[in-house]
Amino acid sequence: MDKNIILALCEGPHDVAFLNKILKTAGFKSNEGLKLGDFPSPMNDMLGREAIKSEVIDLNIQEIRQTLLPTNSLKRDETYLLLYSLGGDGKKASRKSLLEKVKSYIPAEGEIKQGRITEDTTIKIVYFFDADNNGIDRRLLEVKNEIAEILTSLNKDSFSENGSYVECEGLKTGCYIFTGDDDNLGKLENILLPLMTEGNEEIFSNANNFIDKNHDEDRLFPFKIKIGSLGLFEERSDKAGDKYKFDKSKSLIGAVGQLQQSGGGNTVCIGFTDYLTLEKISNNHKCKEIIDFINNA
Repeated sequence: MDKNIILALCEGPHDVAFLNKILKTAGFKSNEGLKLGDFPSPMNDMLGREAIKSEVIDLNIQEIRQTLLPTNSLKRDETYLLLYSLGGDGKKASRKSLLEKVKSYIPAEGEIKQGRITEDTTIKIVYFFDADNNGIDRRLLEVKNEIAEILTSLNKDSFSENGSYVECEGLKTGCYIFTGDDDNLGKLENILLPLMTEGNEEIFSNANNFIDKNHDEDRLFPFKIKIGSLGLFEERSDKAGDKYKFDKSKSLIGAVGQLQQSGGGNTVCIGFTDYLTLEKISNNHKCKEIIDFINNA
């Protein structure tokens, strides 16, 4: 059976945890126990090279940040799905670097094929982004322009709609944008929170009230320890650049998650909570869209 390798490039660990969760309802299973050398070629070589770079004792901090390894790995039959958490708008360089590495394993016509992708293996790269307030069309345009910096022959009409794919220079790429119910604006949490809240309305209402009652915008500015003429003292910063980022939806997920997994972060909650069930995921049209998108890779 031919091997199908899919690299899913996500903005953050919450996206990875959510995809990891819902794709298991579509028959994918955790594949994180597989040794890097046992992945189909050429991923075994690519992952091995990145793993060597992760020998952190010999790297400086900047080099560690440039290591490109997946956060999770899933497998269904001969489809291998690698989930990467690579950051959002400001992490374009990491995504381009990964795309460039994958491209280097695909021989152009007339090039030597040794050490590159074999005829029984295909590689796809899919992008997952939040629409935020930018809207679907703008996000798709941004992804298309980013890919075109590496796949220079990409057609200008590529990615005309959400969840679409395009084949270019021997590589298939696709893009899915997370939105709310209007199918234009929003983010992952607009899909995630309604799913989690269903059947748990009282818990979420109480958690929501707790956050509203206790959230203090001023406390988003951290204390800074300083040295004065009388010794050490603390002073709250008033610099906009020091302000912590507050996202109520993320705080809400974290609050309810503590009822099941004390001390766990949002990625743990999303991955293991019973606020997300097989039945809910199977009946949710957004989850179905995402699963169909991966199935079509």
